[in-house]
Amino acid sequence: MLRSLAHWFFPNTCIFCNEVIGPAGYCCERCAKQLPLAPEDCCLCCGTIPCQCGREECFYDRAVSPFVYDLGAKNAVSMLKFRGRKSYAKGLAKAMAERLSQTGDLTELTVVTAVPMYRKDEYDRGYNQAELIAKEIARLTGLPYRRLLVKLRSTPKQHNLTAGTRRENLRQAFASAEKDGFYQRKQVVLLCDDVLTTGATMNECAKTLKAAGAGKIICCTAAVATCRNAQDMVK
Repeated sequence: MLRSLAHWFFPNTCIFCNEVIGPAGYCCERCAKQLPLAPEDCCLCCGTIPCQCGREECFYDRAVSPFVYDLGAKNAVSMLKFRGRKSYAKGLAKAMAERLSQTGDLTELTVVTAVPMYRKDEYDRGYNQAELIAKEIARLTGLPYRRLLVKLRSTPKQHNLTAGTRRENLRQAFASAEKDGFYQRKQVVLLCDDVLTTGATMNECAKTLKAAGAGKIICCTAAVATCRNAQDMVK
């Protein structure tokens, strides 16, 4: 009864188009048919379209995403990241958890973490959208969530930078937040973020985690940028 009343006064809406939907879902039927799903040629190793493996040293082992960063998926990420719609993290996390189940990655994961924000930047926004997503994935899968990383300094916004500048911008920007004993058992870490564009952020985070002793890093983002829209994002 209380749940029905809550849905009446605070209806659940599709995270892609804002249409009112049932209390348990995250996507309306129309958007489910039109969502820009990450295609089969999305490389499960580097996570990019097309594959860019071998172009630079990669410290994460796999990268998976349920959506391409376009249309409704782009709107959902933007609403979560810039418009304060924190509730969208639940829908995106559910789609990400389903994708991880499809790829078989859930069976080997031991811990979930998020790409961190610099403390002042997180304070200014009020939350870290990657952490909201990661915590929800942990809840859905029953895996533990831990803050394994800290960001040491504020960096220029990545979407305004070229791929090469992104890498330099993030060099040594992260540090491990865990003591050495945590990694005595080789942890398989799920590293979460909202969008995988060039992979520079994920790669620097994975490099830091591997240096701390992590055994394997699987990256998961709500969306992946194709080469076309990745170039548009850094122009």
